[in-house]
Amino acid sequence: GSARPMDWPLSRQERRLRVLRLFDADVRAANALLAAQGYEMDALRGELLRTRRASASCRCSLGTRCRSPAGEGQEEEADLQTRDSLASTTGSGGGSSSSCG
Repeated sequence: GSARPMDWPLSRQERRLRVLRLFDADVRAANALLAAQGYEMDALRGELLRTRRASASCRCSLGTRCRSPAGEGQEEEADLQTRDSLASTTGSGGGSSSSCG
């Protein structure tokens, strides 16, 4: 906006306009932050899904019960969404990590 010198005291209209500008700037900053966090969350979900798939294939190679390859991605995705929704309500992920070997 244009930088005008402030004239004190401000009129009711000018105070209202300035408050609306501050509110608008705050909403824009909050939206940008939420968008950035959404992109980060999507990337982390993808990484978690890849890790779980790798872990499942590792378990299969060690002789444990394996899922069929055709339904594996859908089952893992549904499991991931269920765990994410539970984590968002309870505040914990409840997952553990392991590696082959």
